[in-house]
Amino acid sequence: MKTGDLILFKGTGLISKTICTFTGRFSHSAKVIDSADCCEEFIKRYKLERNTFYLTESTSISKCHDVFGNKFGGVQLVKLKDKLEKYSGMIWIKSLNKPLTWEMIRKFEENINTHYGKPYDRPFVLAFAGLDLTPIQLEEDFSAWFCSEWCAYNDHSFGLFEGTTNQFKNINEFTPSDLGRDDFELAKGWSYLPAEKIGAHLL
Repeated sequence: MKTGDLILFKGTGLISKTICTFTGRFSHSAKVIDSADCCEEFIKRYKLERNTFYLTESTSISKCHDVFGNKFGGVQLVKLKDKLEKYSGMIWIKSLNKPLTWEMIRKFEENINTHYGKPYDRPFVLAFAGLDLTPIQLEEDFSAWFCSEWCAYNDHSFGLFEGTTNQFKNINEFTPSDLGRDDFELAKGWSYLPAEKIGAHLL
């Protein structure tokens, strides 16, 4: 497990089941951050523990406290261990085939600094994205985020969509199930490995 890996969820609650009805196999997504990769300023700003895995996600309802001890809907950082222990449902990891570069990780930190605390987007936006009503498109709006939009935004900012059909899609068109596809395309030299169910050995 490393910074930039994708975590996929399938919940058992009504909201999760509704999302899956519209979008497919997965109901939520998040990105891994290893504090060992973070710069000192970022670690201090978010009060991160050393050599600890975190998730950055945008969620409507959180059972976990964020790094500042708050519970809210929107873009946040939570301890991976806390998320896995409290989540009711199934969880998978899609690992990148190689580590992010130093520049990509600095961009990741910049993205979080810019958007931390912004609210969760309106639920119908994620459902609309799952319907894939081409050529109808929602305008990109970075004032609020749903989970897979936030994950895709980060991958796009790292340059991982360059030279693929994904670079021409609006960020808000990506659903958790899109990101979870085995054939999800990344830039030349990059790929996500097939989704692997997370077990107790990763806690």
